[in-house]
Amino acid sequence: MAKAVGMFISEYQLSFNNLGNLDYIFQRAQDGLVTDDEFYAMLPQVQTIECRGAVHNFRPEKDWKQQADRFLSLVDGKGFKILCGDYESGVLNKQAAIDFWCFLNYLKEQRPAIKVIFYTGLYKLRDYLNVYNGVSTQYGIINWELFDYWIAQYPVSTDANGITTLLKDPQTSSPYLSIPPIGGVVVRKTLQKFWQYWADGNKQGAKYGCGSRDTNCDVFSGTIAELRTYFNINVVPPVVPPVENPECCNELDVRLVVLEGRQDPTAKITELDAKYSTLHGELDTITNKITGVKTDLALVKTTADSTHTALGNTRIELEELERKNADLTSKINQLERAVGEFATEMSFLSGEVEKIIDNIEVYKTEVDDKFDKVWTSVKNNTIQIATMKIRLSAIAWITNLFKK
Repeated sequence: MAKAVGMFISEYQLSFNNLGNLDYIFQRAQDGLVTDDEFYAMLPQVQTIECRGAVHNFRPEKDWKQQADRFLSLVDGKGFKILCGDYESGVLNKQAAIDFWCFLNYLKEQRPAIKVIFYTGLYKLRDYLNVYNGVSTQYGIINWELFDYWIAQYPVSTDANGITTLLKDPQTSSPYLSIPPIGGVVVRKTLQKFWQYWADGNKQGAKYGCGSRDTNCDVFSGTIAELRTYFNINVVPPVVPPVENPECCNELDVRLVVLEGRQDPTAKITELDAKYSTLHGELDTITNKITGVKTDLALVKTTADSTHTALGNTRIELEELERKNADLTSKINQLERAVGEFATEMSFLSGEVEKIIDNIEVYKTEVDDKFDKVWTSVKNNTIQIATMKIRLSAIAWITNLFKK
């Protein structure tokens, strides 16, 4: 039994082109209260796949009803057969579980003809969401078994370059759901309908028409025929009652039953022929309009592709600017540290210079004092020498006088 093959895409896949090798697809439409960046660009190709579902990434910090109403307004009229609430948040508490439960039930209440499921990881389902089974809410008692779920579990090995290799064949195996529970209850396998088995590092993007290197690979828990039934696509034709008068049929295979009074069906056949001709003409007109719309959509897609390419180039340029800005910021930080160190050194040197100036002033005062003392001593000695010279001259004169 070959399982139906599918994929989950969002803005992280950059672009999508249906290559015809997918049986179903899930597209993220919204994250919290924000539309997925590539939702409208990818939508035309998504709509070429009949079995398609819309995904909302639930944010516990946002109002659950606002998220639900915005999600419904975003996906209405686009042919999605399944609505999926995605719970990957790290907020793990009772109120968040209640809000997610109300979100799912509100979708079910507002769109009763569309199937509602939820996506999460095994441990969040088993050890967190299931813990709050039995809690009372405005939508009754929480019982996650009222919803089918889509599990994320990756049986892979990862090399040093981040490239992953599958360890299990998803066609012949199933996600491992038999781990003994830590805090919650055992997860029922029968409710698991979809399995996301491979994502980061798988290099499968191009194989399934994505612009990214990697993508999210999924399988359904049944065959393609079972998948179509699950998506409510198989329509059972109405039972036609046996015809009592086979001759009352024209080339349109319109089967008429003679009414009371056995009225002649010829007039009715003529009326139906006229309506058929009118409807055929209207159909031709609609077909022409659809052709025109397809042409317009092709032009829009071309413009969108060009815009997407330009945006991609802009993103590369922005990343380069951010890198340069980071380098410049690092250099400025280094310069600021150097300036700080220089200011500290200058402050220290300024203190040392002030000490030297103070010492010079002290030395100058001491030198001035010593100079004054020396100068005074020199002047006194000079006077004494002059006095002695006078005395010696007088003695010499008196000596000469006696000699005579």
